Amino acid sequence: MVFTAAQLTAFFMTADYLGLSARTAAALAAEGITEPADLAEFDKEGLDAIFRNLRKPPRALQGVAGRGAAGGGRGLVDVEPFIVPAKSQMRIYAYALAVKYYVATARDLDPNNMSWVVVQHFHEEWKAIVEKKKMDVPDAPKLTKSLAVYKWLESVRNHLNQVIGVRYAPLSYVIHETATVSPVPPPLQPDEPFSEINGSVEGEMIARLSHTHPLFKSDNGQVFRVIEAALRGTSISPLIAQFRKTRNGRGAYLALVSQHAGRDVWDKLQREAEHKLQNVKWNGQTAITLQQHMSMHRREWITLQDCSEYIPVEVPNGRQRVTWLMNSITSIDPGVLAAIAKKN
Repeated sequence: MVFTAAQLTAFFMTADYLGLSARTAAALAAEGITEPADLAEFDKEGLDAIFRNLRKPPRALQGVAGRGAAGGGRGLVDVEPFIVPAKSQMRIYAYALAVKYYVATARDLDPNNMSWVVVQHFHEEWKAIVEKKKMDVPDAPKLTKSLAVYKWLESVRNHLNQVIGVRYAPLSYVIHETATVSPVPPPLQPDEPFSEINGSVEGEMIARLSHTHPLFKSDNGQVFRVIEAALRGTSISPLIAQFRKTRNGRGAYLALVSQHAGRDVWDKLQREAEHKLQNVKWNGQTAITLQQHMSMHRREWITLQDCSEYIPVEVPNGRQRVTWLMNSITSIDPGVLAAIAKKN
């Protein structure tokens, strides 16, 4: 949906949008803002310059009476200021940010997603993102000998979700599984500037920011620095050496995923988890305690949950989990048997 002539008039002059007078709207058009999309060209400094021009417009030529036809002339006179109410000015700033956001996430502008209700919700989230960017960046998660690489990669994704890059988006957009954004965006939630599937302004940017933008290179380089610092001194650090010259964080991350979190890795983890859940027994005659045995069951069930995010896995429900656990306990200790009988 695009703006019709009537909808453009409503955008500039009704209380549901900017609420400007016809005279001020015309002056704004003279400054280069004739439709919502034009706001994408202005940052705060540019809009401030426009508001200064409207508050103090240049003097205009006007005919001057006197001295007859031979002595008539023209002179400069003051022009009445163009009024931009404080509410309208605040909204223009917010609308300019929203337009840039919609353009960045490949969405067309229309009267629905540009209604003030929607843009107000966007602006509240945007202010939180700006504050988040000002915060100290947490240290990147280090890869340790006790941490599986696929688990560390999950920590890296979580870390990048918390770091705001130069495009005011979480750096995890750099490692999003698809680099090419679909030209058909998912529908927005009612009265929200984001889709249900993406869930927030941040989620929308993670899923839909282009990797061809001039500032992507800067964010991509920051992702590489995070990965390089986390792997420094580890045995898998050489795997990202080929990406060091170009500071290609996305390339480094995908190489690590391919090597340590690809389909074959998840298949192996699934097989091992299911084997332990169904075949490892506890008879009470080893150094392993019952508590440790139960913790193993819980750990392997969580592993199956992790696997299910990447490959088809039938994760056991609560009843199946209990059945497998009870079947794995072969102790003949009377106390254990009594506890199992009570459980059943």
